[in-house]
Amino acid sequence: MAFCAFASAEPVSVRWSSNPEAVDGYRIYKGDANGRVFIKATTDTKAFVDIADGDSLFVAASRGVLESQPSEALVFKLQESNDLRHWDPVAQPSPSGAQYFTRFKVQTVAQTVLPTPTNAAILPQKPLDPGVNPAPGSTPPPDQMEIQAPGIRDLPTPWIIAHRGGWNVAPEHTLEAYRMCVASGIKFIEPDVQILPDGTAVVMHDSMIDRTTTGTGNVTNQTGDSWQSLVNDDGKRLQGWATNLRCPTFDDVLKEFGNRVVIVPEAKSAGAGAAIVLKLQEFKIRQDMVIIQSPSLSELAAGVAAGYPCMRMSNTNYAETSAAGIEFTGFGWNETAKIEAATAAGLKVIVWTTKRNVDLDSALAAGAIAAFSDDPVYQAGLHRTNHDPYGSKAIYHGDLREPSVAVTLDTAESAIMVPTKTLPHQDTILLGWASPVVNPENFVLDFSMKFAAVSSDSGYGLIATQTTDRAITNDNPEAGKISMNMILRRDGRIGLYVFDGAAGGPGAVSSESPVPAELIPLDTWVPCRLAVTPTQITLQRLDTAVSATIANRQIRGAYLFAGAKNADVKFKSMTLTE
Repeated sequence: MAFCAFASAEPVSVRWSSNPEAVDGYRIYKGDANGRVFIKATTDTKAFVDIADGDSLFVAASRGVLESQPSEALVFKLQESNDLRHWDPVAQPSPSGAQYFTRFKVQTVAQTVLPTPTNAAILPQKPLDPGVNPAPGSTPPPDQMEIQAPGIRDLPTPWIIAHRGGWNVAPEHTLEAYRMCVASGIKFIEPDVQILPDGTAVVMHDSMIDRTTTGTGNVTNQTGDSWQSLVNDDGKRLQGWATNLRCPTFDDVLKEFGNRVVIVPEAKSAGAGAAIVLKLQEFKIRQDMVIIQSPSLSELAAGVAAGYPCMRMSNTNYAETSAAGIEFTGFGWNETAKIEAATAAGLKVIVWTTKRNVDLDSALAAGAIAAFSDDPVYQAGLHRTNHDPYGSKAIYHGDLREPSVAVTLDTAESAIMVPTKTLPHQDTILLGWASPVVNPENFVLDFSMKFAAVSSDSGYGLIATQTTDRAITNDNPEAGKISMNMILRRDGRIGLYVFDGAAGGPGAVSSESPVPAELIPLDTWVPCRLAVTPTQITLQRLDTAVSATIANRQIRGAYLFAGAKNADVKFKSMTLTE
């Protein structure tokens, strides 16, 4: 949509009400500024302020949460950059009284309000209904032409692009993976496109088919007919997914997703750039619904000539890139100097490949506007629930762990099991369904845990809060990564420990309860409760009077982890109350 401004460029004062009203699943704060003003809720970094006369102001909020005070004014001023117009806060109210928090998302006239994702969103999805391009070369019905999905000139940054269909939680480059992402609210998908010797455009990352299919050999050994019989078995990496899915062609992707979401195809083989353009034109894909990517200028030449936005990958000749008519470039998320230099040169930077918010935030701080993500639904903030998803029998969005941590789902018990056999400290998994906690200073987490096996009676199960979603499975120093670890040992002791990432190891014991007379029996579920307030943290067993409390005002991480050490520990029946 076009961003409309006020007739004057004077600062706009938004006065917030103390009682936000929920409308269609969105939280709305009403107030007044030159008439009637309200903020519509949805992504976690942007919001629209709608004015009484119908104009819209684009508001940049801090990542994840915009804080406001009742009866205080938030002031915004107009900022313009290239094709975007937005309003930046110029004064934040001083803290006083109760604070109100909300996670902002973007809602435009052209967008359909999506329901809150359920656990079923991680499972294979049915094909979408025929879209505005049901067949190549066809003309959309008149009623569909009037309603268009938002494209790259409308969608606010940061953009989260489903890398290979959301590789961390779904089988790579399958229609089912793309459907999962789109059904959950993701607006960008990335197919890797290669051209077979007979001219068929197919979707595959590798030059060989061995890793993700039941076949063997080079992609170039395939024909259009043989491709239809290939079986994608990449679901074997994951729990809850079929291992007999189709390998899609580029036609399949455009037919189902063209003009519905932004498609970011990469030209993976020689000549794929020109072939991608021909397919886009054949399916009448809008120019603002595509970004063609390649490290090669020659592969991007056809896209530039046809007016499609293009992205040159991994090249630091920024002047040459701009002179070629290319507006996007791309680097690794941790190539900070290149991100900053390209941004300063006027290019828009898209980074790869993130799945943790701490990495995404680092790239955005350096100037990136978008990221290819292996866990896009988590990184877009579209994943949170108030209860664990382990009954879904599939890996959930944001279930992040190190490769050495062999967390599994126990589908019979609707539980996760964290086995500790690999690391000197503890093994953990991010509880992605609950993270980040909206208000880390006030929440209760109820859960049950049991010891499936132990190598020591001092072995323990762990719930941790941390200031970032970086893994806490080792003792590597990292400034700003501070966690509070709440542990229940098999011998019945409860301990609370501070882990200061800058110091490179666990801190002193903050609290330790007396040792009960009996060991916790194996294969026995123990109900527990973690209660966090601004002044103290308590972990208690609900089946006994054993608990431990620490008075602490500093350590309040928004990211929740479960883990174990010297024991195989299961967790289930987890409920978050905020």
